[in-house]
Parts: sequence; structure tokens; C-alpha cells
Amino acid sequence: MAFLAWRLAAPTSVLLLVATACGGIAVFDDLDEGSGGAGGGTVSSTSVVSSTTTVVTSSSSVSSSSSGGAPPIPPLVETDFGTVPAGTPLSVVTPPDALGVTGYARGTSINAQVTISTVRAPDQTQLVSNGSLPGTLNSYDNFDIATASVPETNDPQAMPFLNGEWTFVPGVVSGPPQVDVSIWYRQTLDGSFHGGAVDVNVFRVPSAASDNYVNQMVAGAIEGFAGLSLGTVRNFALSPNFSVVDENNFAAIYPETAGAPGKPVLNVMVVDFIDFGMFQPLGFAPGIPGNPLVQGSLQSAVVMMTTGDSVFDAATLRHETGHFAGLLHTSEQLMGFHDRLSDTPECLDVMQVNCPDLNNLMFPFAFPGSQLTVSSQQATVVQASALYRGAVEAGGGFAEPLDGSMSFAPDGSSGAAHLGSRAPFGGWRDLRLADAAERLLQSHWCQHAETDPHELLLSHVDPATLLAVGLDEEAPPFVRGRALEHAVRGGVTTTELDRVVDVAHDGTAARWVRVGAVRGLRVVAPERVADLVRDRDPVVAALAARR
Repeated sequence: MAFLAWRLAAPTSVLLLVATACGGIAVFDDLDEGSGGAGGGTVSSTSVVSSTTTVVTSSSSVSSSSSGGAPPIPPLVETDFGTVPAGTPLSVVTPPDALGVTGYARGTSINAQVTISTVRAPDQTQLVSNGSLPGTLNSYDNFDIATASVPETNDPQAMPFLNGEWTFVPGVVSGPPQVDVSIWYRQTLDGSFHGGAVDVNVFRVPSAASDNYVNQMVAGAIEGFAGLSLGTVRNFALSPNFSVVDENNFAAIYPETAGAPGKPVLNVMVVDFIDFGMFQPLGFAPGIPGNPLVQGSLQSAVVMMTTGDSVFDAATLRHETGHFAGLLHTSEQLMGFHDRLSDTPECLDVMQVNCPDLNNLMFPFAFPGSQLTVSSQQATVVQASALYRGAVEAGGGFAEPLDGSMSFAPDGSSGAAHLGSRAPFGGWRDLRLADAAERLLQSHWCQHAETDPHELLLSHVDPATLLAVGLDEEAPPFVRGRALEHAVRGGVTTTELDRVVDVAHDGTAARWVRVGAVRGLRVVAPERVADLVRDRDPVVAALAARR
């Protein structure tokens, strides 16, 4: 749930720069854990209209998601500059009633590291300089594609949005010195937001969850987010090769969206487990913002796993969708860094009990009981983004997808979940953990690679208490797994270690619990789980094989 900039080895042996939001560790458990189970049909449609390569001003017939008429002007307007030399200033003139602007540069090779080095407002103020957003941890460079948007801050040029000539300067850090560039702006008839629909493509590893469960999670995450509605939901099968996503294959998951319908669209990749060694998120977004306009790019999807609690998972997805639309963390773990919105308070130490932004959706730790609020300025960022199909007037209809793909409403099973406050998890809380430790154990984590989550947790709770939580059958499986992993890594007795080994080998235990035990043991006693490389659970087997 936080912004993270890191470099990992991609399958092509290049370094990949990713801006991501991340969560705690969570594997989707079996049916007996209330997950909804595996299965469900997949939509077999694969046809898609290719993106345009010329200047586009398109939006037409009324969508089934809205009762009004077709928008009289296109909500999203593209200027496609084609292939240009890196460093070329490229400008568009936004009309008087535009809400925001989004630009992207794509390299001529997936191995090219590209950037949006500068974004300059009509009054010549540079809102993006040297490929980064001053005063924040956000940068606009990546392999394959880089995307930047305005507004992401409440600078006078961004909020209210200053219309006129906006200039983007693309760059290349490494690779061929040419980039493909498009700049889009969002407009309405009066410069006000009038609603919109977010279309979602779900790519699901069959063993991760059922279509019904995921659709319920998606509905809870999207419906009502910053005034938006849920539009088309399509479900697709994702290869079991992505059951466990790690540093070796995470870059390969994004191209799986190539050829999928929808523009703009939010692609959500649901996997069994995310394993980045020390850093283990519940989910991550590929950039702040991501890119809902280009399928198959390295910024085309949010990746996540599930816990069996659809409301909690919906909160995780909503947080990552916030990043995808351009929202930064209200506060960062690195002191002194935060978003640049004046109506979101900051916290110097996010592990404090009474952070003023504790209940904001974009706080770096989302936990049961959080109100997940969105401020007025945060809503403005989302509403100005390219995330959705919009209306341009009060009561007007939403535009159809720009790729011409048909719109249809999700089935009734997807409308049941809505975000709300969660009751605290059960009896394990009688251990009276420190508030910070309790929050860490049950939160969707999002942090920086510079921060060791193990050290952070152990600074608030001792290994013996963590072990007690991990062995407490009243605790949720994902809390137990997290506690077991860090108890073992923190140091336990020989007898206690034997108990964790027994949990790891217990085929009747929830996957989440076993995974936590395996992850801890593979650090301190890998020989004790070596035989699990042949376990019947493919996720347990895959994690046991890692060193």
C-alpha cells in the first residue's frame, strides 16, 4: 500500500525500475478458509481493436453503465506524436474546461529505460523536474514505458488545473534514443467532474480464487471510489506460471495484458503469492500513475494476492488503484516525505499510534478498522486521471471504450461487497500487543526497499509473542503466517523451531500458515524444509525451493 521504487533483475537480465504500492504477505487460502475457492468460468473473448497511431479525438455511443445520452464531446482526447527523438519538447493545448493531462513515452525496446524528464505548465513552471516529482519519492522512469500526470499535487498550476499549453519532455536513460509519445487530456463541458465508469479486466491464476470472489472484491474496491462507478468486468485465465510472482517473472506478467479489451481499463492480475524475499507485498502497482491506455506495457496492471476476506482485499485493491490513478502516500516511512496535497495531513513517524492520516486510504499501512477516507484533493487527482470512461455533463452518459470493445455490466455476484470498517480480528488480540505490532501483523504493508520489514516488526514485538500469534488458531491465516515467518527469523528455541517445522509440513493447515513457516525456515534452517519442494501444494513447494 505504499510507494516503492526499487530495482530488480528482469528476465532479460536488465534492471527494471518499478514504482509500486505494496502490501503485507497474504496467500489466498482454500475453501475452508472462506476464500470462495478456485474455479469459475473464464471469458474467452480475445478480440481487440488496436490503439490508434494518429491524433485521436474519440468517444461516441452511450454506455450501458449510464442512463444519459452519448457525450457530445470526447472526455479523453489524445495527441499521438509517434516516434520522436528523446529530449524533444512536445506540447498540447488543453481547452478551458479540461480537468487534467496524462502523457507517456514508450521505448522502442522493452529493455529501453525511458523517462518523462520534464512536465512544464502553461506558465512555464516545471512540475516534474529531472524525471521526478520534487518533494516526494515519486519518479517517472521505467523500462519499456514511463507515464506522468497532472494533477498529482495541489500546486497552483495543477489544482485548479491551469489550461493552456502543457509541455512534456521524454527521455531515454538507456537504449535506443527514440520514444513513442502520446499526451492525453480529460475534459468536460464545464470543467467539473460528472462521474465515470472504471472497466476492469481480471487475470486470475485458477488456483488463486474464484471468479465470484474476485468480482466481489473488485466491486468493493471500485464502486464509489472518488465518485466513480464500476463498469465492465471481464475475467480471464492467467497462466499457472504466475502462481508465485517473484523477481524472476514479475516483469513478464504485464505483457499478459496485450490484446485484452478496454481503453481505458484497469487490469488486475490475481496470483497465489508474491515473493520478493525480505520484501513481501500483498500487491503492487507498476507506477504512480500506471497506464490504463496501453495494454501489454510494463505499466499496464496491478498485481495482487488475496486473503479470503473480500472486504480487506477490496481495500488493498482500492489503495493500489489509487496509486494507479496517481495518488501518493499521505506519509512515507522515510521521514520527511509525503504527498503534496494540503488537505491530507502528514505523520513524521507512521508507526505512531495517533497519526493524523491513519484512516486515509493512502496511509502506507491499511488495516481492519481503518475508515479508508479519501480527501477532496485526492478525489480531484483520481477524477482528472485517465482511469475511467467519463461523462462530460450532469446526467450525461459515459463514453464507450476507445478501442470499440463492447461494454456490459458485471453479473449480480459482483455487486455485494462495499468497503466499510472492519471489526478487529479475534482472540489473538488478547496477547495485548503494542498497537504498532498489531497494526503491522494485520495490515496491507507498503514500504520502501530501504526499510527491512523484519527489523521494523521486531522493534515492536518479541519473537516469542510472534510465535504465540502464529500458533493461535483463532488468528486469521495471513496474520499467523506473517507472525511465524518473523518469529523464526527473530530467533526461537530448538523446541519452538521444531513446532514451526511441524506446521510447515502439516498438509491440513491453511496455505497461508504453512507459507509463513516455510519462508522463515528457508532463511534460518533451509534443510528442514528441503523435502517440501515435492509438496502437493505448488505454492509451498515453490517457496521451499527458493534460497
